[in-house]
Amino acid sequence: MRKFNLKRFLVDNIVTIIFLSLTIIGILIAKQPIHILVNDLVRRFSRNTLLVLSLIIPVLAGMGLNFGIVIGAMAAQVAVIFVADMGWNGPGALLMTMLISIPFSILFGWLIGKLLNKTRGQEMITSLMVSLFAQGLWLLVYLALMGRIIPIRNPDLLIPGGIGIRNTVNLGDGQGSGIKYALNNLWSMPFFLAMTVLLLILAGVSILRYLQSKRLGLTDQKYLVWLGTSVLGAIIMFIGHATLIYPESLLALNTVNVPMATVLLIILVAMFINWLMKTKLGQDFRSVGQSQAIAAVSGINVDRTRIIAMITSTVMAALGHIVLLENVGVLNTYGAHVSIGLYSVAALLVGGATVNRATVGQAFLGVILFHTLFYIAPFAGAILLNDAQNGEYFRNIIAYGAIGLSLVLYAWKQTSAAEAEPQAEEEGGPPAPNPETINQ
Repeated sequence: MRKFNLKRFLVDNIVTIIFLSLTIIGILIAKQPIHILVNDLVRRFSRNTLLVLSLIIPVLAGMGLNFGIVIGAMAAQVAVIFVADMGWNGPGALLMTMLISIPFSILFGWLIGKLLNKTRGQEMITSLMVSLFAQGLWLLVYLALMGRIIPIRNPDLLIPGGIGIRNTVNLGDGQGSGIKYALNNLWSMPFFLAMTVLLLILAGVSILRYLQSKRLGLTDQKYLVWLGTSVLGAIIMFIGHATLIYPESLLALNTVNVPMATVLLIILVAMFINWLMKTKLGQDFRSVGQSQAIAAVSGINVDRTRIIAMITSTVMAALGHIVLLENVGVLNTYGAHVSIGLYSVAALLVGGATVNRATVGQAFLGVILFHTLFYIAPFAGAILLNDAQNGEYFRNIIAYGAIGLSLVLYAWKQTSAAEAEPQAEEEGGPPAPNPETINQ
């Protein structure tokens, strides 16, 4: 077990530390009521987390940050428009939307994977260029072909004149019409009660993981820490739900409704990713991500494994984008998918992930930090600069800054590791370990 090294910890987590500091400072400056802040964060977390989770597998497979999830979002929007045209409503319509999106996202993921296998070492820039190219095709199909060559039954979806889909498509009224809130309305709870349930679920998982590690003879005390922390948190949250002893500002959190069905779906996807990485396929992803040459010598079909990773990511992105649109209730036909790659990548990096290392925990932390700062930026800008618009500009600085800073630090650490390796060999010692591949 490695000794704790403060310098290494700060270097490895500098992006998260910077954004955590900015988030705390922004909250203190903005002075937003806590229940309003938490309500917005709950909505943003439920909307965006699945999209961020869809980035993890390509990272572990050595394909970098997949900006191509934009194309997965396009597959989702194909299904959304089809269901809206058919006039289907409710949870059944949402399920059909997901099912229809899957074959499209599998096809798109396969095509992207085939292309990325031809551009090894340039996967990130290639996926970004592919997403921009796909946007051009999207505009061609939905502005010029819909209503002219591709029939549309519902005239409300078409631009006046009958050719092209409207810029915004209403996905329902949230009361059973369309797919708006179809998942959210299945099950929701007040904040304190929802947190009590979720913490008790975490306690149950901690017990199971502890017993599993004990059976394997690898008793891990961290699960006992998780158990104690989650039980204590559940008690605190239940007191907030059942009594009036907390300050009024905290009791206002009970006005926040948590979409439990959406949160449980997120938990299931996170558990699926963790389970998948323990399977033979998951180990193949890791092997290919660490060294394609060694993986090939070991008998792994590298090209096939990379394609499967991209298909999995694209399907998850499509499902995540459907959840986002269901939560928003309106489809911006020509812009809803444009920024999800940028914001999802930024959120993952803010959580501490890098180009070749990412975890579910980093995805969760990144969504919370990134979208908290994203929400409070205009309010902090209005107070500091007397102009809320400056806060809006700061949102773009946050997104691009997170990506730029993370990539610069990654390149710096790679260069430092490469310089340290020959020095270690000259001194007769083993090569210095690459901090990005430790514990993969």
